[in-house]
Amino acid sequence: MDNKLVIKKIQALLYDPPEKPVILGRITHEGRAKELIDLIIEEAKIPGEVRDADRIASVADRIKLPQDEHFVADFRKRPVIIHPLSGEEFDLKSLMQIEMEDITSDVERAIVFLADKYKNNKERFYLALWRELIGRLADDSESKSKLGQLWELLPADTRIPDHSIWEHERITAAIAGPCQNRLFCFFRSARCRTLLLLPVKPMTYGQEVICFLICHGAP
Repeated sequence: MDNKLVIKKIQALLYDPPEKPVILGRITHEGRAKELIDLIIEEAKIPGEVRDADRIASVADRIKLPQDEHFVADFRKRPVIIHPLSGEEFDLKSLMQIEMEDITSDVERAIVFLADKYKNNKERFYLALWRELIGRLADDSESKSKLGQLWELLPADTRIPDHSIWEHERITAAIAGPCQNRLFCFFRSARCRTLLLLPVKPMTYGQEVICFLICHGAP
């Protein structure tokens, strides 16, 4: 990827900050995104193409809510997430005891750490934000918020908390780019028995596919 495209994808990936569900209503997510982007690159201004990618990703994530209605959810007061398959609700009451400043400082420290680690290669830094940031936050021994594995579960939309902020960020980053004619595809998985009988070597290929789908679809 050329440098301009990498920067655009970094901006898209951080346009909805990891801590958005907790800070929403106290600071605008775009204002917070600019603060984070300003820590690592000079181009802190959010281009319109990134905003467009965010809107498209939101439509891909969830149903579109009526524009003439005002839906509000304070995730910090009622931190509930919903299992995407069963619909079961999980109340994360521990979030009520966490200060917003502790969460934002954790995110800043993790991003700066990755920026220093890959300071000579913006593309690798972008990929690190995509793949390593969540682990860095979850395993941070200096964390003040002590969210740990809860970082993985923070929702993208607090009104419909059945998908994570991380999936939304990645979809936004994938959409942001030079492609003008985007195509969305719908995939339907085969039955488990069909996957297990795939004539592919090694024989564990079908099992790996099933494990991957279970890991990402069932938690």
